[in-house]
Amino acid sequence: YFNLGFGALRAADWESSGGDLELRLGPLHGEVYDLFLERLEVLNELDEVQAGEMAGLILLQTLPEMLVHSPALSLETLRLQMPKGELELKLTARFNGQGFDPNTVDYLPRLGLDGRLQGGKALLEELAGEISLRSMEDEEAAVMDPALREMLTRSLGRGVMEGLVEQGYVVAGEDAYRAELELRDSRLTLNGQDQSQWLYLLLMGLFASGGFN
Repeated sequence: YFNLGFGALRAADWESSGGDLELRLGPLHGEVYDLFLERLEVLNELDEVQAGEMAGLILLQTLPEMLVHSPALSLETLRLQMPKGELELKLTARFNGQGFDPNTVDYLPRLGLDGRLQGGKALLEELAGEISLRSMEDEEAAVMDPALREMLTRSLGRGVMEGLVEQGYVVAGEDAYRAELELRDSRLTLNGQDQSQWLYLLLMGLFASGGFN
């Protein structure tokens, strides 16, 4: 269990005045976890490319043994206080290992996921507008007047969020936007709407020759 409160943060020109984080992981079988760490030690003797490939192999070898013990990872709270409002993320991923045979590929029906992202309207509209405007500036390589930039940021951001609401990717409340994701019994839903095709596309990309390369 991990609980952390933090002060002001700045990353890629985004500022947070403070926030808190609660993270929970377990259960992990002690012997299996120790074996996993022991196997990882060999990575120190490899170059970056070899280490990346070997880390993937080690995880694939150890993961089935870990999953038997029904592990769960829970991001109980990640909350950021920002000038235009608050952003909050909650996420729980779990695996039902009861009766699981590591020699099978019976993974998907045993996976569970619950996630919720919520942020104030002013905050998310500003973030969406800023991201859109930056992509435009990168393409045009031009410096924009600050007053015009602020006006365009608000307008673009509002348009982006309204589009996401219309498509069902985001739900608009009185003062906030939110999105809720759930995976249960091999069915993926976003805000209550079935989006299982995303899951199958992801799996096809992972298992196809060359993956997403």
